[in-house]
Amino acid sequence: MDRRAAGLHAVDASEDAAALSLEDGRRVRVSTVAGSEEIVLEITDTCRPGQVVMPHGFGLVHGGETYGANVNRLTPAAHRDPLAATPYHKLCPVGWKRCDDRLSG
Repeated sequence: MDRRAAGLHAVDASEDAAALSLEDGRRVRVSTVAGSEEIVLEITDTCRPGQVVMPHGFGLVHGGETYGANVNRLTPAAHRDPLAATPYHKLCPVGWKRCDDRLSG
């Protein structure tokens, strides 16, 4: 399975990843005050330092298997637009924790 097609990745800048001893293709746990998701890290120079990019619209559970990470689980309910109540997905502080395994394929 292509990890990018499955939405199983987050993108981080190479300088940030190096400072945190994170490697491309490594499973990481992305955490916020609301929750955490385990995903695969993709390191790229197209991201600005301090920026993390995760795809939206994933986290589907089908046949007992989860496909991708649901960013809604990472966004605090109170962290939203006061008028429209739209979550601030793009402005959510996160932390990283390296997991011990790699995604194969």
